[in-house]
Amino acid sequence: VLTFIENALFATPTTGYFMTWGSAGLATYNLFHEVLMGREIQVDPLISVIVLTHLSVLIQGAQGCNDGCNAREVYAIIAAVFGGLFLAGMYWHALRIATEAGEKAGTLFWLSLGLLIWWTAALIGTTTALPFFDGVQVIANGFFGVWVNFALSAYLVADYNSRNPEPVMSQPALVLGFITISSVIIICQATSGGSAICITLEAIGGTEAVETCEKFEKLAIALGVISTAVTTVAALFFTLFDEWEGNAACLGYFLIIFWCVGVVLLTFITEAPFFTANSGYFATWACLILSIYFVVIQQDTHLPLFCQRGEMSNSFRAVLVIFIVGGIILVASGSALCVLNNGCVAETAFAVSAPFITWALVGLIVAFPDLAQIFKIILVLFWLAAVSLFTVFLGPFEAADVTGNGFYSSWALFIASVLIQIVPRNI
Repeated sequence: VLTFIENALFATPTTGYFMTWGSAGLATYNLFHEVLMGREIQVDPLISVIVLTHLSVLIQGAQGCNDGCNAREVYAIIAAVFGGLFLAGMYWHALRIATEAGEKAGTLFWLSLGLLIWWTAALIGTTTALPFFDGVQVIANGFFGVWVNFALSAYLVADYNSRNPEPVMSQPALVLGFITISSVIIICQATSGGSAICITLEAIGGTEAVETCEKFEKLAIALGVISTAVTTVAALFFTLFDEWEGNAACLGYFLIIFWCVGVVLLTFITEAPFFTANSGYFATWACLILSIYFVVIQQDTHLPLFCQRGEMSNSFRAVLVIFIVGGIILVASGSALCVLNNGCVAETAFAVSAPFITWALVGLIVAFPDLAQIFKIILVLFWLAAVSLFTVFLGPFEAADVTGNGFYSSWALFIASVLIQIVPRNI
């Protein structure tokens, strides 16, 4: 309720907004998990969270119809209703029809794929422009509800594909498919909502800012087209010819470099169309993260620092990657604000220095295993205070839709400081 009422405290994407929905999602998942376990029903409890976000999209779409519905608002409502029918079909099939695990996983894969296609279309149709993005800011419940439905649908596709005794797609081909979808979203955001984003810059930077934004808009389209073509062709090759997967790491390195450039140019520069957290912003970051994951899932020798087999567990290495990448993003975000404001205020300077303190503590955790628990406690307390200051009290990253890179990297580092308490250090 606090997130649906107009002008309410948590109606915009801030820390309070995400904590409210995060609490609701965890409570729903836990309740559904307990009920299913008690009745020995083999259905993924994650479906309950998707039901919750379907309701979010449905209610937000209906709210937009208070003064009459336009075509896009009607589409948002239809998307939520028919997406719910997909879920009902998956649940019914899992409970009543399939008797063998392989048969169940195979059918649920195709149902999940249908759900993913449905929410990909809904995402492009409702979040790249109205009703859930007006060119300046996102309509939080509808926007993030659609994105969560899309992301969880992709997760279910990957999960049921891996459970199938004979997977429909290889894992590299599936990851490339997800990069293709994200690239298409970038193209759609740049073509449908990009102009609206650029026009809003006129009041801030004048005609010159608009012209610069339009150049970046064309760059976003070019990057999206190239990525779509490359990943589509590669996914087909990896699906049809197994021997091609041995050369996948080279493609992965290319995609990482390609999307590192894309992320820097499209999400860090204030005149870029994806500087604020819109669908293009999230799709650009998804392409980079998926490109990194594409390399990680290849043979161990391709990433010796983080993937080579040894004493350190892969989950611990993954947390170290979050600390390194998240820290670099936070330093870059804070530095960009210092340049933009012609100097660093105290809170921005703290944001820039926080990753260096973090890296020092993480280095001590790795170097001194006997004292690691003490340094871990210091690290999590440090980031509990830092993320509260950066995103709640002092800034400079209070609004997720305005200072996206700083906001999300701060929270990623806090989550990593929690994860490092619980993930095993050694295999």
